[in-house]
Amino acid sequence: MLRFPEIPMDIYENFHRTFRGSNQNTFNVCSKCGGVCEQNKIGTLLPGEKKYMAKKMGISVSEFELKYLDILKMDDGTLIHVLKLGELCPFLNKETEICECQDFKPIICKIYPVVFTIKADKVSFIIDNCCQLSRKKVCRNYFESVIPLLSHLPIPIEWLRHVISYDDLNFDYD
Repeated sequence: MLRFPEIPMDIYENFHRTFRGSNQNTFNVCSKCGGVCEQNKIGTLLPGEKKYMAKKMGISVSEFELKYLDILKMDDGTLIHVLKLGELCPFLNKETEICECQDFKPIICKIYPVVFTIKADKVSFIIDNCCQLSRKKVCRNYFESVIPLLSHLPIPIEWLRHVISYDDLNFDYD
């Protein structure tokens, strides 16, 4: 079982301060989509991200885990934390359709339609062309602007490999 070093909280703070993730342009596109992003692993938390999110919410890590997380156990015993699987994202307000953790949402969620690939031990961040946001130039440019910031995050490549390893699973929130 692998244990990954946690990304320090100040790195999460800086990321969220630097990149908002959504704006009126993106919201207008997303509100009409129907959830292509739900077919990706956007609810996967980076190492240490559960502590960061719990702190931002003012609750304990154990309470955060109980209320908001499921844990995937990989074949080698490694644990990957994901937002609760099932109906809708636990942070999506069903009435307003607004994310209630926008300022501290999981980075993998915040950056979508940016996704990652690994080829020959090299991680690349690219735009997922299945997402409607990729077809609107202003949105595509906005998300492309976050790629250099992502490239500097200390995300272990083995963690990324584990996330890719469950890509063939399909979590349909509906």
